[in-house]
Amino acid sequence: MRITQNMITNDLLRSLNRNQNELAGIQNKVSTGKQINKPSDGSLKFASSQKLEELLKRNEQYQNNAENGVFQARFAQSALENTLDQLFELKTLVTRGANDKVPSPSDMEILANQIVQIRQELVDYFNSSADGRYIFAGTNTLTRPFELAEDGSVTYSGNDDALAARVNDNTEVDISVDGNRLQNFGSGDSIFSLLDRVETAFRNAEYSALNQEIPSVDAAVEHFAGLAAEIGNNINRMEFAVEQFEVGNINLQSEVSRLVDTDYAESLSQIQKLQVAYQAALSANASLLQTSLLNFLR
Repeated sequence: MRITQNMITNDLLRSLNRNQNELAGIQNKVSTGKQINKPSDGSLKFASSQKLEELLKRNEQYQNNAENGVFQARFAQSALENTLDQLFELKTLVTRGANDKVPSPSDMEILANQIVQIRQELVDYFNSSADGRYIFAGTNTLTRPFELAEDGSVTYSGNDDALAARVNDNTEVDISVDGNRLQNFGSGDSIFSLLDRVETAFRNAEYSALNQEIPSVDAAVEHFAGLAAEIGNNINRMEFAVEQFEVGNINLQSEVSRLVDTDYAESLSQIQKLQVAYQAALSANASLLQTSLLNFLR
C-alpha cells in the first residue's frame, strides 16, 4: 500500500490530538487535586471513595451532634451545681430553724424571706437556656418551662421527653433532664413543695415541723447531686465520642485521599513526558514536510 503525504499528516494529527487530550486530562487532575473525578476514571476506586465519603459525612454529623450536646449539657451541669449550692444553703437554714433555742420569731421571718429568695434562684436556674433553647423543658425547648406566680406557686409547661444528642446510628445521650424529673424527688415530693412547707414553718415559727423536713432536704440534695453526676457522665461519654470521631475521620480522609487524590510528582512527570513527545512529533513532522517539498520541487 502506498503511503501518501496526506496519510502521514492525518496520522500525525491524530497522535497530536491524543497527546493533547492526555495532557489535558492530567492537567485537570493537577488543577482539581483529584485523579478520580468520575466512574470512568476508575470504577472501583470511585465507588469505594463514594462509600467512604458518605461514612465521613455521617460521622461528621454525629461529631457535630456530640459537640453541640456537650455545649448544652455544660449549661445543665452548671445549673444543677448552682441548685446544689442553694440546697446546701437551704439545709443550713432549716437546721438553724429547727433549733428552737436559737432563732427568735422575728429571726424566723427573716429566714422565711430567704426561702423566698432560694425559690426565685431555683426558678431562674431551671429556666437556663443554651443557644436560645431552654434546657430543662424536655423537647419543648422554645417555651419557658417554669413560671413563678406572685403567690409563690410554680408551674411547669415543658414535656417529659428527654433532650438528647444522637452520637451514632443506635445511641442517643441525654444532655439534660426534663422539668418534671428535675423538680420531683423521692416518692412524689417536689422541690417547690418542700420550699413551700419550709417557708410556712418559718413564718409560723414551727420548729418541730422544720426538724421533720431535714430528711426531705437531704433527699433533695441527693436527688440533684445524682442528676449532676448523671449529666457529668454523659458529658464524658460525648467528649469521648468526639475524640473517637476525630481520629476516625482523619483515617477516613486519609483513605479517601489515597484512593482519589492526585499524585503530583507522577502527574508532573507525565506532563513533562507528554510535552517532550509533543515537541518531538512537531519537529519530526516539520522535517518530513520540508523533505517532501524539496523532493516535489526537484
